[in-house]
Amino acid sequence: MAENYDHEDNIAIACIATTSIFGIISNGLALYMTRKMSCFRNAFGILCSSFSICNIQAIFVLLTWITIVINVKNPLLSSSEFFLTRLIGVFTNGGWFGSLFVHFFIALNRLCAIAYPMKYKKLWSEAKALVAGIISWSLGMTICMIHLFSKHNTVENILSIIMH
Repeated sequence: MAENYDHEDNIAIACIATTSIFGIISNGLALYMTRKMSCFRNAFGILCSSFSICNIQAIFVLLTWITIVINVKNPLLSSSEFFLTRLIGVFTNGGWFGSLFVHFFIALNRLCAIAYPMKYKKLWSEAKALVAGIISWSLGMTICMIHLFSKHNTVENILSIIMH
């Protein structure tokens, strides 16, 4: 029976590794292109770079942690009681939330480029885009820090605390 679990674990690692490697390569290429191509040396390029960095962070941390958990086969490593597990969750979900916030800023940037083409340079500079990327990553990480020091925080508990 243990051989069957090893076979399933190998399949899981192969699927996760394949998906993660494609994600890291595609986001890495996008990051390389936005940094090297002259047409992306603007606010939009910086926002796209921020998006790729957040995605790479989430994918890399998740790939590393899942590989460790599957190979070690210790149930404590996948338990929310373990502090390191919650810390890994912060870095994984923080990158994911950061990419969502950057995506919002990219949409706002494109809206400004279409709706206000004459004022675009005043509305979006490279410095403002860099600040938006940093704020997005920081906000994503901060939101996920709520779960770091509390073992039993659920969305309902957090919302009830905020509402009262």
